[in-house]
Amino acid sequence: MLLTADLDQNNSNLSILHRSTPKTSSSISFPSDTPQHVWHAESSSNSSLNKTKPTSTTSNKKMYEGLAILNNKKLEKTEKTSKFEDELYKIKLLKAKSELETSRLEHDLMAKKFKYESEKMESDVRQNKLKEEMLLLELKHKKKMWGME
Repeated sequence: MLLTADLDQNNSNLSILHRSTPKTSSSISFPSDTPQHVWHAESSSNSSLNKTKPTSTTSNKKMYEGLAILNNKKLEKTEKTSKFEDELYKIKLLKAKSELETSRLEHDLMAKKFKYESEKMESDVRQNKLKEEMLLLELKHKKKMWGME
């Protein structure tokens, strides 16, 4: 059975031995009667090998990297969401402003329309009064001419 040695990044000493196929000249070979689990060398001065679990620094590092990735994705999503919400707010604000402007224009149009209609009615009333006066004068004139008065 062949095992390769990996260097621990935090302690910079030989820390974890993993099973693998021989790739480089740094392969360490153990007798075939050794158990088939992970070996740990404590230091270069101590030649005894102890059976231990992998150090928590590598798993912590992987966990923190995973959390950092998740946090970055959440931040990106939050930034996108806030940008979307800002754009949505701007759109709603523009919509409200345009509706307000439309309402003002409709109000102004209706006011002008009512003013025009009222002026037209007043004008029609004056014209009708003038026509009535003209007809009355005409009738008086005809009565005088015919001597009916």
